[in-house]
Amino acid sequence: VKVSPQTAIRELNAEVARLRSRCRWIAVSERLPEQGVNVLAYFGGRLYVGYYDGEQWQDDENFRDCEYWMPLPEPPECP
Repeated sequence: VKVSPQTAIRELNAEVARLRSRCRWIAVSERLPEQGVNVLAYFGGRLYVGYYDGEQWQDDENFRDCEYWMPLPEPPECP
């Protein structure tokens, strides 16, 4: 299917915007992740993989605070 250059550019810009929004740090003051879903979290210069349980942040160490978070990337496809 042939598309016009303008349509291709619009579609590519939309995909770039989608990827940028997915791969950015989100301040906890802006919004919190869905409860119980693992995310990449940043606090005090350290990165953690953990989740927010509705009251506090959890991981293997039970860290208590978070400044920023972002969704984890999709795992690789296995052959």
